[in-house]
Amino acid sequence: MTRWFHGGPAGIRGEILPRSVTGAASWHALRLAGQPAAAAARAAEIADVMGPPDRVYLTTDIRLARYLAARRACVMRQPRGVVYAVRPAGELLADMNMPCAWLCPSAEITGLAALVPATDLPGLAKWFTRWQHNAGVRAWDALTDADRAAAFAALASRMQAHGITIEDVRSLLHAGAAKEPA
Repeated sequence: MTRWFHGGPAGIRGEILPRSVTGAASWHALRLAGQPAAAAARAAEIADVMGPPDRVYLTTDIRLARYLAARRACVMRQPRGVVYAVRPAGELLADMNMPCAWLCPSAEITGLAALVPATDLPGLAKWFTRWQHNAGVRAWDALTDADRAAAFAALASRMQAHGITIEDVRSLLHAGAAKEPA
C-alpha cells in the first residue's frame, strides 16, 4: 500500500483542502509579503498557473514532505510544520513541476507522521537542492522526446495563456529568497 504525505502548517484537522477552498496564500505570495502590491498580485497569478489552487499536493517521499513542512513554517513564521499522513481523495495527477509530487482535489488526514521544526529548513534545503536536481534529471531522462515536448508544451501554453514569461518565474523565485534561511 502506498504511503502518502502532505507537508504543511500545524493545526490542519480532518482533511487537506485546496487553496481555492481555504483561502490560504500560496508560498509565492507569502514569500513576497511586504513587496509592492503589483509584485504580490503577479505572484498570485503565477502561482495559480504553476500550481493549480483547486488541488492539494501530496508526495510518497517523507523527506520531501519534511522539507515542505519546514519551508511552510518558515514563510508563515511558525515554529514548526507538520507532515500529515494522508489518503488522496479524487483523481491523482502527476505534478509537472516536481518529481515525486502529486495533485488531487483533497486528502483525508489519517495521522501525523512528523513534527518538523522551522529551524530544520537549512539542512533540509541543502538535501532538497540535491534531491530535486537528481530526481528531476532521472525523471526527465526517463521521458521520451515526445513526452518531454508534450510536458513542456502543456506548461508553456498555460504560462503563455496568462502572459507569464520565464523572466516572470525567475524574478518570482528570487524575490523572496532573502526571507528564507540560506
